[in-house]
Amino acid sequence: MRKDIVMRPMIILTNAFWLSVSSSFATFDSSLLIYCSMDSAKVTTNYVINEANVLPNLTFHGSCIRAADRFGIANRALTLDGSTYISCVVPSNTISKIAQGDFSLGIMIKTNYQTGSMDQRFDIVGMGDPYNNGFFLSLNYSRGRIFLGDHGYYDTPDTLSNGKWHFLMATRSNGKVTLYLNGQASDSGAYTNSILPSTDTFTVGKHGIKSESYFQGDIDELFFYSRALTSDEVNALNRGLTTIPIKIYSPVDSIVTNPLVFRWASVKNSVAYAVEIDTSATFAHPIVSVPVEDTTMQLNATLPANNYYFRIGTNVDDLSPFYFFDSRKIICK
Repeated sequence: MRKDIVMRPMIILTNAFWLSVSSSFATFDSSLLIYCSMDSAKVTTNYVINEANVLPNLTFHGSCIRAADRFGIANRALTLDGSTYISCVVPSNTISKIAQGDFSLGIMIKTNYQTGSMDQRFDIVGMGDPYNNGFFLSLNYSRGRIFLGDHGYYDTPDTLSNGKWHFLMATRSNGKVTLYLNGQASDSGAYTNSILPSTDTFTVGKHGIKSESYFQGDIDELFFYSRALTSDEVNALNRGLTTIPIKIYSPVDSIVTNPLVFRWASVKNSVAYAVEIDTSATFAHPIVSVPVEDTTMQLNATLPANNYYFRIGTNVDDLSPFYFFDSRKIICK
């Protein structure tokens, strides 16, 4: 079992719950124009809430079909059936800023195609005409692609039509465009021209202007920034998106007594979990730092009366670091 544990924090609430990793791995700053978690609480039959609170909410055009997310948790993703799309209007000053500057656009997708090549283009998310001064993340014959109007495109080397979830993101930084697949750079090149979409509509699920190229599959976790994320940020974002969430059963209160029982569950097996307890929020000198096998999902401890900070994390394989959620103080009486 791995001993090189890199810790991040976790939130403890008053009832058992699935930890939501969204707010703990995404960079929520003024550059985040659109963020849609696609969770059922953020989706109605008419619109998808933009949780970034910068641009308007996205309106449904067609049926609202809820789906299970990448961890199999129900109602935390959406299905686009080949005729449904969602959209919102982007203010002209925001379009001008994006057209001439940097941006980042990313989304998690799973196609309806399990194997083989999709013999057409499916537009996933972007603005305008992919072939004429617009920008779009698309699938082109099963490969991920970022279109940059009539100025070119960049592709992923791997096909995405395998029935699995993938995180597709493109960034433009100082005239360089990079396409990422699952957190890793796939293709890049110079692109200094302005992007001038012929519409003010941000579209998810079809061509930005025409009624064609409808995406068929599931979507989740949509991000749109008015700046370029760094490669480390994209990798961290992908890591957070694919980290196995855990459900905390104990402790459920902020005030606890000995013996302490830390107990949790997960939607999928992990190679290991890790628990860390410290008297400082910096976790510089943890008094408990223990890896736990996925068959146990429990740690017992007896601690002197004091204030502590507690956090749990998971890893998905022996080569991956542990990922931890936001921490909170517990008081041992």
